[in-house]
Amino acid sequence: MTSSIAYAGLFSSSLSDADAAAVHKITVMTVLGETLYVDRLGLTVFGNEAFHVAVPEWGIDNLLTDHIVQAIQHGGRFSAEALNLAALPVDVKASDSAYDLSKHRRLAILNQAKAQGADTVLLFLRERNVHDRNMPPGFGIYSQKLLKHEEAYLFASFGVHLFRVDGDSALAQQHPDPAFQPGYKQPLKSAWDQYSAEEKSALELTLKQAIILRADSVLDSMRLSTRSALGE
Repeated sequence: MTSSIAYAGLFSSSLSDADAAAVHKITVMTVLGETLYVDRLGLTVFGNEAFHVAVPEWGIDNLLTDHIVQAIQHGGRFSAEALNLAALPVDVKASDSAYDLSKHRRLAILNQAKAQGADTVLLFLRERNVHDRNMPPGFGIYSQKLLKHEEAYLFASFGVHLFRVDGDSALAQQHPDPAFQPGYKQPLKSAWDQYSAEEKSALELTLKQAIILRADSVLDSMRLSTRSALGE
């Protein structure tokens, strides 16, 4: 299989039985970032509104990485652990836009995975999703103003890629729909400081829960874990 990543189209794939036979230990890296995006599309470009705010205290990447590792372990097919980001010779979080998985970065990640005794790497990377190119990479709230109302959704725009360490070959990938259903029903505001502490906490909890559920669905689809193994 090719080591290139297909960002165009809705192509997704799962781990084959033949490839799964050679998978024993998976290292996991998550880069959804630390920025909350609130983007509101108007009827025209003049009606667009947006604000972006850093929320490193939410710990989205650490939360998701820990959950994925646990889910894979509970699935019983493979062992898993987090990739040691501190040991990487490059800053893997250098950009808060769509993640650029250059060959230099990819090889550094694969080399670190090999140093940890892993044969496979699983990457959850923020991407401008193929389902809706208007959504920014990462996570937040996205809305569209229609003639008589506004439709808003929580979203997490990312791609998932599974690589074999030896040979730098792509084993599987997924590009899940970034929008979470049902829609987001809370009133939208024009700036982060207009939200109360309670509203911020509620949004954080709801978004984290939605991202975890989407990750579980992806892992199940890629045949890396089963929901039944997680007791759901």
